[in-house]
Amino acid sequence: MKMVAAIVAACIVAVLGVLFLSNHSSHGKPPVSTQMPSDVPALGHSSKLSSEPPQDARQRDAPVAEGRSLTTEQFERLPAQEQNKAIESFVAAFWKRESAGPQAADPQERQYLSLDIFNRSYMRTVTEKELSQLSPQDHETVMAETLDSCRQSRDYVKDVVAQAQIGLANRDPLRAEAYLISALETGRELNAKKDGLVIARLTGISCQAIVLKEMVSLYTSTGDSAKLGAAQQQLRDLQAETNEIRSAARQADGS
Repeated sequence: MKMVAAIVAACIVAVLGVLFLSNHSSHGKPPVSTQMPSDVPALGHSSKLSSEPPQDARQRDAPVAEGRSLTTEQFERLPAQEQNKAIESFVAAFWKRESAGPQAADPQERQYLSLDIFNRSYMRTVTEKELSQLSPQDHETVMAETLDSCRQSRDYVKDVVAQAQIGLANRDPLRAEAYLISALETGRELNAKKDGLVIARLTGISCQAIVLKEMVSLYTSTGDSAKLGAAQQQLRDLQAETNEIRSAARQADGS
């Protein structure tokens, strides 16, 4: 009976360590290294199952009802009543999580991405999916910088377009076209990452639309039908892409 009790105790401590690790870590307690006893026999004889738990599982400790962390040996030395309390705490916590559902998880326990892994500007490096994996504070930081970057990009494009208009007024269509191409490339860069931030992509599309409308005017005045047709087609493509982004956003909000 003692051997059976030892096996059960070792298994419970291993499971406690696996399922309560995140809760233990959130209280700032350092993990206590523990080695599972080598004399615990394998549970079963399947060739697909290892007789020992994974290395990381064997080194985890097990929180119990009183908030302490015990190794397997310490758990086994507890009086039976204390062991029962640990087991009851483990079972109760499991069913509490089950009944609460995934939405009831403590926000403080969520694993967030760190802003340190991204290069600046965030507008060009953070994706929409990664944005949702940031903490609320980092999310606010990224959005504040991105909105400011978007405003600067739009202002820059408008300034370049104004220079192009001056060139056209001075009857220098080639210089005007060069300015417009430069501004168009700026807008395309903002919309290059199709998984990028939606606000950055929409800003890029808006900048391109501003430029392409000026190109339509330019090529209409110069009579360049090939370039005129190309600019008009790009405007239609941008409108279609905008509709796709809005449709995806509505579906995401409804899910």
